[in-house]
Amino acid sequence: MLWYKAWLETKGRFLVCLIGITAFCGYNVFRMSHEPAWQVNQAYYYSILHTGNSQVALMSLVAINFITFGGLLREKAVGAASLTLALPFSRFHLMAVRIAVSLIETLAVMIVPWTAMFLVSAAMGRTHSISQAMFHLSLLATGGLIYYSVALLASSIVEGEYVAPVVSFGAIFIIASALDGPGLRDFNPLYVMMGGTNYNTHTGLLEGALPWPQMGAFALLTAAVVVASIRAVQAREF
Repeated sequence: MLWYKAWLETKGRFLVCLIGITAFCGYNVFRMSHEPAWQVNQAYYYSILHTGNSQVALMSLVAINFITFGGLLREKAVGAASLTLALPFSRFHLMAVRIAVSLIETLAVMIVPWTAMFLVSAAMGRTHSISQAMFHLSLLATGGLIYYSVALLASSIVEGEYVAPVVSFGAIFIIASALDGPGLRDFNPLYVMMGGTNYNTHTGLLEGALPWPQMGAFALLTAAVVVASIRAVQAREF
């Protein structure tokens, strides 16, 4: 029942974001891949997918905020929290289901558009390897989870119908700006999502090994923020 409730709460926003990102990025790859092969080298076609990856990264940040929008604090703002809290489930259980559903949807708005771009490029004979696609997706998902946890925390501590998304967008902007300087960009989630130092502009490919230090730090930080979100809701007076 809780899974269905969480799905009903988010499905409209999720499907709009999923379809919109997939259609926009898939069409762009299709349009740009029409450049005749005799005019450009193969690196150009590879760079098209990287451009699509950057578009997915930016658009998914918006989607994440819409997907995580909601929860008990929003229900409190509209006077519906008492109905949810009356269900025979603990707040931890309520939060766990909500987190699971929104996390799956967050990953979907990254994976599905990327898969669509890859298939469009492959159908036109312009794509690179599946390992390159997985490399891009690994960086995209790892960085995206940081922004997911920020949006989740905002929706867990800020009341108001639309205040939480505004706070989350503000936090995303601050994080991206504060970590954009020299020596900090390697730990900028958005920079990592877009390929970071692994991207070679000459070949259009990601090179080297996965940035495990950054990915590990992002995973630990995401887990800590998710736990903080759960604790915040558990300690809240409704």
